[in-house]
Amino acid sequence: MEMKKIIFTIAIIGTLAISSCKDFLDLKPTNSIVASESMKNVNEAIIAMNGVYNRLASSNLYGRRMLTYADLRGGDLYVPSNGRSDDSFFLFNHEESRNNYGSFWDSYYNVIMLANNVLENIENGNVVTSTTTEETNLNDVKGQALTVRALAHFDLVRLYASPYLKPGAPTSYGVPIVTSVLGAQEKLLRNTVADVYTQIITDLTTAIPLMKATKTNGKLNQYGAKALLARVYLTKGDYDHAYKSASAMLTGSPYTLYTNAQWVASWATAYGAESIFEIAMSTSDGTGLGNSSLTSFYAPMYYNSAYLAGGVASTIFLNLLSEDATDVRWGVMDLDEYGNPIRNPTRSIPNRKGWIKKYMGDKTDVITATNIKVIRLSEVYLIAAEAAIKKTTPDKASAVLYLNAIRKRAPGLTLADAGMSVSTLETLILNEKSKELVGEGHRFFDLMRLGKTITFDNPTTMFNEPVLVTNGRGVTVTWDFNRTILPISDYEINANPGLGDQQNPGYR
Repeated sequence: MEMKKIIFTIAIIGTLAISSCKDFLDLKPTNSIVASESMKNVNEAIIAMNGVYNRLASSNLYGRRMLTYADLRGGDLYVPSNGRSDDSFFLFNHEESRNNYGSFWDSYYNVIMLANNVLENIENGNVVTSTTTEETNLNDVKGQALTVRALAHFDLVRLYASPYLKPGAPTSYGVPIVTSVLGAQEKLLRNTVADVYTQIITDLTTAIPLMKATKTNGKLNQYGAKALLARVYLTKGDYDHAYKSASAMLTGSPYTLYTNAQWVASWATAYGAESIFEIAMSTSDGTGLGNSSLTSFYAPMYYNSAYLAGGVASTIFLNLLSEDATDVRWGVMDLDEYGNPIRNPTRSIPNRKGWIKKYMGDKTDVITATNIKVIRLSEVYLIAAEAAIKKTTPDKASAVLYLNAIRKRAPGLTLADAGMSVSTLETLILNEKSKELVGEGHRFFDLMRLGKTITFDNPTTMFNEPVLVTNGRGVTVTWDFNRTILPISDYEINANPGLGDQQNPGYR
């Protein structure tokens, strides 16, 4: 690939302070450790990693947009009117010059830069250890940094490149692979999708033996890296390795599935039994996201009747959940702006429970949000189920075992059985994943990786609403619609005109 270069707007510009959530460790954040500055001991490396997690919690990433992106674009959410927060995701109104959400690009490469800084300090021998315990802790930090770097590259390639299983995708443009701290003027081009996945898998397989196999609140551990690796293999269509990684997670780990009686309450609980990787959110130390939080997007009406949610559950999703009125997951649903006639008397849909209450905060104001559950054990069960029916030697018995462990959340439904066809089981697994993980940033990526058709609520027939203004997006979308991937923004292209030759198809 021709080595023209791209300026990363997040590359080192002056000094970059790192902050930390107090929930990570009893170590105060410091502004003295900046990107490209040397770390001298394990505590400084740990503090620097706290700053990396803090960046992941930003509203541009897991603090909000990485999750709303997938649910708004995957058909599980509906936006009642133009002008709602992040409605461009739902409407696919993306251009190079506007609504390009280049903040994904900037923010993820910022995270990568900070993780690389930790790694380079460790690999260059700057961090001195004097005991076996310190060496173990430093290896763990290195594993965390590699895993975060893998996660950032994985999310970037899902946002800006074609799904791996789409014909021709592996050799098409992915995203730039960055494995070192960049100088202010260093520039890189886009690597292929296949190369990006190779780097992601290399980082994760390198990280896993370095990391602690214990439950660690607010941080990645060995189990988190294994679960992420299973997710990556599934997305790549490497079902043998996906099954191996996921099924290994389901034996001997410190995590257990919530019972039906525990499931609803778990959303008000930090670091519960299913939380493999959960990012801490707090307001007491000034790290709350305010009106940019997931709480503000999903639950503003709880705090102020004048506020409207950024999105409500779609009718398509509610019909799926309605397969069983006793499904415990109804416990996080409540009357939305259509279902509450006091709020919306002219467009009332009686008893419509489209308000998703997974991010209720401490119920005092819109500033707070519950911790962000990035990887939960229930997802790993469903990864194992899907991989089991698609691996080289299909194993329906295991697939049904893993699927039914989650399907039992709806006690009124008949359990799956091994006599069902592979296509039927796949549909049940994807539907179960939708019901279980709504609001957690999965649906769009699941449908796109498999080349499935996404169907959106029709506003005229389902809500008696005018058709929202979209950018060519119809009621259905497939991976052939170019706006299922984001454009490289104009400001990135302006920084390096050669990048224009690598713009995604259908954009200028």
